[in-house]
Amino acid sequence: MASLRDATRTLELLEAEQEKFILGVTLPYRCYDVSDESQQQQKASQALEYFIVQVNNIHLNQLQQTSDTQSEKTESTSSSNESNKAGAEVTK
Repeated sequence: MASLRDATRTLELLEAEQEKFILGVTLPYRCYDVSDESQQQQKASQALEYFIVQVNNIHLNQLQQTSDTQSEKTESTSSSNESNKAGAEVTK
C-alpha cells in the first residue's frame, strides 16, 4: 500500500513540475520575459535544463525511498528468520 501511495505522490510531483514548466510560473521557467531572441533561446535552454534536473531529482527521491523501504523489509525479514531459527533450536 505504501508503494502505491509513493507512486501516486511521485506522479503528482511530476505533473506539478510539468505544469510549472508549461505555464512558466516559477522564475527558472520564465524564458519569454526577454525580448532579445538569442537571450530568449538561452533562457529556454536553461529552463529545459532546470526542468530535466527537477524531474531527475523527483525520480531519484522515489528510488531512494523505494530502496529504503526494501532495506527495511529485508532487515525485518532476516531478523524474523533468525528469531525463528533460534526458537527452533530451543525446542530441539
